Amino acid sequence: MTMHTIDIDSVELAMDVMKYVMARMSNQTPDLGFPKSEEELQKLVGTTITKEGIGGEKALQLFKDVLVKATVAAD
Repeated sequence: MTMHTIDIDSVELAMDVMKYVMARMSNQTPDLGFPKSEEELQKLVGTTITKEGIGGEKALQLFKDVLVKATVAAD
C-alpha cells in the first residue's frame, strides 16, 4: 500500500480511527492519562519509524494502548 492508494486496508483503518474518535467523544469520564519519560515510552513502544513502516493498524493500536495513556488529555 502506498500513501495515496485507497484500498480495503486503508478503508478499514479509516473506519477504525473513526470508531476510536466516536468512542472518545462519547466517553463522559475519559482517563486523563499520565506523562511518561522518553525512556519509558521507548521500552513500551520501541522503534516506530522505519524504512518499511509499522503499518497503520499497528500504529493505531500503539496509540490507543500506550501513547494516549502517556498524555494528559486536554479535552
